[in-house]
Amino acid sequence: MSTSRTILKNSVWLLIANVSVRFISAFVIVLLARKLGVAGFGQYSFAVSFVGFFALFTSFGFNSLLIRNIAKDRSLTSKYINNILSIKIIFSVLAMIALAISCFFINKPEMVIIAIYILGIELVVASFTESMRSIFQAYEKMEYDSILRIISKIIWAVLVLLVIYNNLTLVNITLATLVSASLGLIITYIVVRKNILKIKLEADYKFWKKLVLAALPFALTSLFSMINFRIDQVMLSFMTTDAIVGAYSAAYKIIDVLAILPGILVTALYPVFSKYHATDTRLLKKTFNLSLRYVITLSIPIVIGGFLLSGPLINLVYGPEYADSAMVLKILIFISLFGFINSPLFVLLNSIDKQKITMINTAFTALANIVMNAILIPKYGIIGAAFATIVSEITFLILSAYQIRKSGIELNLLSKAYKPLISSIVMGVFVWYFISWNIFILIPVAALIYFIVLYLLKEFDKEDIDIVKEILKKRKK
Repeated sequence: MSTSRTILKNSVWLLIANVSVRFISAFVIVLLARKLGVAGFGQYSFAVSFVGFFALFTSFGFNSLLIRNIAKDRSLTSKYINNILSIKIIFSVLAMIALAISCFFINKPEMVIIAIYILGIELVVASFTESMRSIFQAYEKMEYDSILRIISKIIWAVLVLLVIYNNLTLVNITLATLVSASLGLIITYIVVRKNILKIKLEADYKFWKKLVLAALPFALTSLFSMINFRIDQVMLSFMTTDAIVGAYSAAYKIIDVLAILPGILVTALYPVFSKYHATDTRLLKKTFNLSLRYVITLSIPIVIGGFLLSGPLINLVYGPEYADSAMVLKILIFISLFGFINSPLFVLLNSIDKQKITMINTAFTALANIVMNAILIPKYGIIGAAFATIVSEITFLILSAYQIRKSGIELNLLSKAYKPLISSIVMGVFVWYFISWNIFILIPVAALIYFIVLYLLKEFDKEDIDIVKEILKKRKK
């Protein structure tokens, strides 16, 4: 199969998986938010965000290392996965010890503390599952990874829905999450064993040292990224109320769903970027710039449309109790612009062995986020936290763009953005005048107008048309 067809196949499978997983997750989370209320949802969001910081120990960047190196040499699969799973046992114990110590220093209700412990165990279980699924990403067999993710998410949704409609408590919700993660681990192990290799734990201590040193930049980058995504909710919880955290988290969940779009492209391209870095620099630059153009084309209309429709969206999804989330969404929607652009930049730097640069960039970004939150939250509450998040995304964009240009790759963001911007403005005027329409009619019509204007501006070139033709040929077959 040609590289273009492989990327297309993987992107289609990732699209199916991500849309399915995000839709299921969003549906269940919305029900949780409505059933728990703003304050209860704030407690749930805090517990999830707080536990996420301990992924430094459970993941430690091993998955990114595994994907990159196995994509280059599949003969290393057994050695990498067997040793990584072994060393993760030790790291998981460290994670639970660190989590237990941390719980002594947070002043939260007993129910929240218990939920944190349960989610900590779930984090450990999920980390082993993710390592095994990483093999499929390295082999560019996204269909296996996609199907496993969908199955796991369906199990989670069923269990959580049973809790919602029977005995809704924070502890029971987290227990359902743990059970579903455990079942997902078992299923993933069986599929990997049957289709790729038989996993057997190994203890090559010299190789362990090599793994830890090589994965450390990925691990720190992951930690700093987690700070960027979660620190606002944690700091809001300590500095304000559960209700404010709930309102902020509700708006952020919409942004999280939108992140599916760059996530699909980035996951599909990571092994491809790694391969081209080793074999063909020209194709690496071409593929990177193509991915950058696509995320810009997707992000600008989302920002304008989301800004104009924030109120109706929040009311439709969460109800009037979450009215405060609308203003937060107006600000956070700009993450869809800077975050979309940052995604291929982040992956490119890791793919060309500049993970240390990525680590430094995310460290500065995390520091900026913490400082801005500390300054803005006491004065402006959730609005301040939203602005702090935007500033952190802009910081990462500036730092990463500078490093990529130093590597000899031009971004030319303005040349890629002006046609989508013009098309988005036309679309935005339409939305502004017809905002009273039913949102399920307004959004598709607005999207159609956007792409029509793009077409009239000749944004789609021969390469785009060739991709569409290839899709149509595959359908005929």
